[in-house]
Amino acid sequence: MQVSLLSDGEVAGPVAAADGRIAGEGAREVERALVVSTESLDLATRIGADRCVALVRDLAPAFKPYQKVDGVPAFLERLRTA
Repeated sequence: MQVSLLSDGEVAGPVAAADGRIAGEGAREVERALVVSTESLDLATRIGADRCVALVRDLAPAFKPYQKVDGVPAFLERLRTA
C-alpha cells in the first residue's frame, strides 16, 4: 500500500479514496437534509406558519459545517432572510 503526503496534511492513496467515499456519503446526507428543509421552509412560508419557519431556521447551525455542499450557502442565506 502506497500512501504519500501531498502538502499541508493531504494524503494520496487508499486512505484518500476512503476519505472521499465518506465525504461523498456525508454530502449526500446533507443534500437530502437540504431538500427536506427547503421543502419545509417553502410550505411553512406559503401557509404563514411562523413557528414552523422558526423551527427550520433553528437548523442553520447544523448546516454551517457543510458550506461547500452545493446549495447550502444559498439555503443559509435564505434562512437569514426568512
